[in-house]
Amino acid sequence: MFLRLIALSALSLSLAQAGDLTFIAEAVNSGNGKKYRAYIDQSTIHREGAYESVKLVSIYDQPISAAGFAGVKSMVNFFQVDCHRHVKRVTYIGFLDAQGHVIVEENYPDAPDEPFGSSTVDRKVEPYLCMHLSDPVK
Repeated sequence: MFLRLIALSALSLSLAQAGDLTFIAEAVNSGNGKKYRAYIDQSTIHREGAYESVKLVSIYDQPISAAGFAGVKSMVNFFQVDCHRHVKRVTYIGFLDAQGHVIVEENYPDAPDEPFGSSTVDRKVEPYLCMHLSDPVK
């Protein structure tokens, strides 16, 4: 168990690329039923137009097959939130193997805005991105 914790910590550090990963939730992927831990990289929080943006890192306990790609250990998403309209969008998804190498990446520069779900990880990201705004979120 201790060795597994060390390996997970090393993977987390490599994924952060010297960033500031903050654990936000344990969750289950609705597509494959696998458990994962979600982290945000606080060092990546920044504003892009009307959106607050951040890198979201999801790490699975065991490598999985996702979208037909074998050996996925983690995913990296670039996640954006419009705090005033309460919508989110994902502009990038990267599937990584256990060594942190990108297996497949998908870019969505024109991603549509989506509502937040009631029990999803993305809902837990919102406070980290919107808490610093001087206007209260309506």
